[in-house]
Amino acid sequence: TNRLAEAEPLMRRALAIDEKSFGSDHPEVATALDNLAQLLQATNRLAEAEPLMRRALAIDKKSLGPDHPNVAIRLNNLAQLLQATNRLAEAEPLIRHALAIDEKSLGPDHPKVATDLNNLAGLLQATNRLAEAEPLMRHVIALFETALGPDHPNVATALKNLAFLFEDQGRWLEAAALFKKAKPIMTSTHGGDPERRGIGKAVLAQNTGGLRGYARALYRAGASDTANRTEGFELAQWALQNDAADALSAMALRFAKGGQELAKLVRGRQDLLGAREVAYRSLDAAAGEADAKGAEAARAAIADIEAKLAEKQAAVREAFPDYADLANPRPLSLADTQALLGEGEALVLFLDLWQIGKVPEETIVFALTKNEVRWISIGLGSSALQERVTALRCGLDSSNWRPGEQSREACKTLLGTEVTEEQVPPFDAVAAHVLYRDLFGGIEDLTQGKRLLIVPSGTLTQLPFEALVTAKPDETLPRFEGYKTAAWLGQRQAITILPSVGSLKALRAAKSSEAPEPFAGFGNPLLTGPDGSDKRAWDKQDCGKAAPPKQSRIASLAASIASLFRGGSANVEDLRRQAPLPETADELCTVGRELGVPSPDLDKAIYLGGRATVSQVKALSQSGALARARVVHFATHGLLAGETALFAKAKAEPALLLTPPAQASEEDNGLLTASEVAQLNLNADWVVMSACNIKRGFRLA
Repeated sequence: TNRLAEAEPLMRRALAIDEKSFGSDHPEVATALDNLAQLLQATNRLAEAEPLMRRALAIDKKSLGPDHPNVAIRLNNLAQLLQATNRLAEAEPLIRHALAIDEKSLGPDHPKVATDLNNLAGLLQATNRLAEAEPLMRHVIALFETALGPDHPNVATALKNLAFLFEDQGRWLEAAALFKKAKPIMTSTHGGDPERRGIGKAVLAQNTGGLRGYARALYRAGASDTANRTEGFELAQWALQNDAADALSAMALRFAKGGQELAKLVRGRQDLLGAREVAYRSLDAAAGEADAKGAEAARAAIADIEAKLAEKQAAVREAFPDYADLANPRPLSLADTQALLGEGEALVLFLDLWQIGKVPEETIVFALTKNEVRWISIGLGSSALQERVTALRCGLDSSNWRPGEQSREACKTLLGTEVTEEQVPPFDAVAAHVLYRDLFGGIEDLTQGKRLLIVPSGTLTQLPFEALVTAKPDETLPRFEGYKTAAWLGQRQAITILPSVGSLKALRAAKSSEAPEPFAGFGNPLLTGPDGSDKRAWDKQDCGKAAPPKQSRIASLAASIASLFRGGSANVEDLRRQAPLPETADELCTVGRELGVPSPDLDKAIYLGGRATVSQVKALSQSGALARARVVHFATHGLLAGETALFAKAKAEPALLLTPPAQASEEDNGLLTASEVAQLNLNADWVVMSACNIKRGFRLA
């Protein structure tokens, strides 16, 4: 579940227990060392991982003998690490030694032998010995199919590996045929069983590279083929599954049949699933701290939740027979997507692809209108887009230029200039035009003049598309004069960012709100500034002290994003030391008045300061009070999807900073994520998220 920071201390404790119980040279210690080393490798701490792996190998050789199957495991794992550090010549003899051990001890047809052969074939491909790798890969497929069955994930992995080898050789039709065979395994959602939805999502995440590779093979094999384009559009959606899209699907599911009682039933089941996840985390924490009483309480809570889930699931199945299909939405077809579009709309989906062998990276772009479909390939792939988008963002956000920030050096290199944090960074309008031309040039005749619905992928999720420039700017004008005359895409066309194609269906199915109250707002979190002494937020905790907003400063986060997280959890002390935003109280109170909230009721509808907490939002959701508002408005600091994913080891989605709690918990860590917002019990026409990071890609409405 990507909670590696939580896993590491548990592994280290297990290692210490085994060393104390069995002695430092016991095979159990070797296993614990190997597990810890693989976790370190997963977090890119290869220099720390290697000595642990070598020690594990030495222990097993000494205690079990040089030809034991456990020795083969250690050899393979060490070889994989050496490959990760590009020491291929050192890795190859280790893999061949592991293969010889397993063939001798387990027999030539054992699945572990197939794994060894697969590893060897991958190394041969990495060293461009494709003719040697191909027969090994074919043999691996046959071994896995015989030993494990044709639907096993290992079979899909072997099929994908051979398909990627064919792509490296330009054998696109053969590659597509192998990917097609692997597709049912790669897209397994376990029969639509919502109880196993998490497993299905994990399968998709593990296979996103294969799904992208299949789409590339179809495009290269025949871009003009209508069937290839249709299949490619479906594959792109499978590859881009994400949590924000799932949250929107869950929201749509609650209202799919329109019945209030059924909506409550489905909502109750979803709440129980969330409670079960929290209880399992409590059990993990208690086990890691050897808290027997806490573990017992967590197990009791899990048992109680499981019983309630069984009852709720039976009731849902009886009242809602097609629940499973709706709970696990499949990609929309091209025709179904076009049917959802209005005459003045264009949907654009970007699927970024990385380099495979000699095949360069690229991005496949799908453009759909009501009456036309096109897919093209552009020469910018994952890494090139990362560089271009990062460079543009360097010119949008002064916090990138803070002394000591890693982003500062990257921005200096990308922009070729030095900027202090106090200066307005230089936004490169010419680069913004070049990127617009590269992304939209091949589809501009379809998209110009239409409302754009964009489904981004990769680093494009962090691109503010509104800041792209549609015509070459006048380079003779001074910078700010040039900004005034630039042809900004956001001024020319309305833009909506969608987390997935399927979310369009969920949003189009939503009904207008019948909520009785006009507005609910949350903002002005109690933040103290970097030195901990700024108390301006405390002075505006009710609308009586708020004033109509004037021209307002933009307060960026006062600390590096990395410092806001500690050990994978929100660091509430550093969250609290962000720049206060007292003007958001003015903003919210003014909007509330404009939307018709009577002055005496403003402080009942607007939660400022100490009342603007994640716990408060969730409590209002649970009680049904939040569902009484037609507009729900958050005004505070925002974090980007990539920031929360990288540092919180959390879902890759945006988050809003509310008043931090005294201590972070599962219920409230000071950050309200986009999927948490989508899972709230809402009946709103609009959920407005007004955040300083909006120009950096935080957009949800």
